Amino acid sequence: MSRLLIGGYSGDKGQGSGISVVEDGRVVATVPAQSPSWIARHPELPVLYAVEETDEGRVHAWRLEDGRPAEELGSGDTGGSEPAHLAVDTTGRFLITANYSGGSVSVNYLDENGQPHLVENAPLPWSYTIVTTLPSMSANIVAQGDTGIRNIRCRVIVDGQVRDDRTINEYEPFIYCLVKSV
Repeated sequence: MSRLLIGGYSGDKGQGSGISVVEDGRVVATVPAQSPSWIARHPELPVLYAVEETDEGRVHAWRLEDGRPAEELGSGDTGGSEPAHLAVDTTGRFLITANYSGGSVSVNYLDENGQPHLVENAPLPWSYTIVTTLPSMSANIVAQGDTGIRNIRCRVIVDGQVRDDRTINEYEPFIYCLVKSV
């Protein structure tokens, strides 16, 4: 059996009504979604992502069951309007979207369940806590300041122990912290 998942445009942009599941050349199901013009699968988790190419600009995540979208896990902002492309990085930690209107790009970090989270214009200090029962996972934090920020620090703490701690002091600073096996 061959299976294909196809997105498209809905509403004033097209006649689609969601993500179509095609098996052996026949549409066997359609998962309701608004203008899912680009879809991508997580490299490890059974999760499918789709942009919602609308003025509001969202990205949605579904749990896959037997290769079909079964349950929507949630959605996140793209930081712009009309997201037209998305990709999951090879590590499965980041979801990158390109917004057609305005030409912006956004990066969502993916939590332990593959759910996207956009952090935009975060007030500092910013922190995020993940509680998991998974036997292992990776932690990667990436941050960049604008012209008004000179100093950024990132830190990964696992079970009360600092596993990575970095500081940078420069114009428009960029920094990352990475722990490969938590």
